[in-house]
Amino acid sequence: MKRFITANVVITILFLGFFYLSEKIKVKSNEGIVLEEFL
Repeated sequence: MKRFITANVVITILFLGFFYLSEKIKVKSNEGIVLEEFL
């Protein structure tokens, strides 16, 4: 059970991190900043 909870937390953090990064990329591209500068 504990292992399942740990996996859930990891997946949640990864998902939130991915969502956060995609939002940052969206904002930057909206401002006309080249994506390569972010990466």
